Amino acid sequence: MSLVPILQNIAQLQGLYKEKEAWKTILGNCDSLVYLGGNDEDTFKFMSGLLGKQTIDVRNTSRSFGQTGSGSLSHQKIARDLMTPDEVGNMKRHECLVRIANMPVFKSKKYNSIKHPNWKYLANKETDERWWNYQINPLNQRQENRLEGLRIRDLTFESSLK
Repeated sequence: MSLVPILQNIAQLQGLYKEKEAWKTILGNCDSLVYLGGNDEDTFKFMSGLLGKQTIDVRNTSRSFGQTGSGSLSHQKIARDLMTPDEVGNMKRHECLVRIANMPVFKSKKYNSIKHPNWKYLANKETDERWWNYQINPLNQRQENRLEGLRIRDLTFESSLK
């Protein structure tokens, strides 16, 4: 079974699955995550945390112009967010972040679907030649009778222990 949650911001998932922070379990079980951008501070923070940290080398130079004219140079390695929440929020509109299981997160360009060769086969409105009409018809009496008495099997882990 696979699941592809599509969200505009992290708060949507947090609001639906707040009990025992189940939203974290849902995201934790996703093999891939694509961030297309947004305008929500909590989502910026979440994505920044997901990206992790990097080590940078900070160099400080000081010089005094007293009698000795001494100076010093120091190197320091510090951790920095790979992208701060502000940097996530200020990504260019054509950029996205992609996380695939067992790979580092990477920044990529969004795919322009209009340039796909099959774009011409899509329809935008009912009058388009390729428009698909979805029809949901109620069951007739014969179909309902066939389903009567059938039950969906319980395939949960707990039921398999019985």
